[in-house]
Amino acid sequence: MTTNYRGDVAVPPPAGQSPSGPTPSRGSLRSHFAVALLLMPLMGCAGHETTRHGDRVDVSKYPEEIRDAYRVFAFRCSRCHTLARPLNARIDDPQHWVRYVRRMRRQPSSGIDDRNGETILKFLLYYHRARLNQDAGAPEQQP
Repeated sequence: MTTNYRGDVAVPPPAGQSPSGPTPSRGSLRSHFAVALLLMPLMGCAGHETTRHGDRVDVSKYPEEIRDAYRVFAFRCSRCHTLARPLNARIDDPQHWVRYVRRMRRQPSSGIDDRNGETILKFLLYYHRARLNQDAGAPEQQP
């Protein structure tokens, strides 16, 4: 008879069972694993079919260069987080965005290279400058 650190008495499990319950058969484990493998692609795609609040911007009135930059931003940045995260940020310091994009570039899964980083930064600076002007009550104009 053994005791654990709390002083409880440990009773050995019956033959053929692990301490957490009956031991599953190999066939049962294989079928559970197969079902999990089949469901993985479906679970991975589930988040991409819905649009979360703030995950889109109407860029139809933006200059073409900024619309192109938005496409790079949307593709690259949505790989790691929602687009709402940078779009809803209340950051008015351009240097903060420089540091932010540089930090995101260092994330291995981002796929952001130097050129993409500059393009993303161009979009973020334009977008936030336009939003600050709008919040201040200024008429919408191209920054």
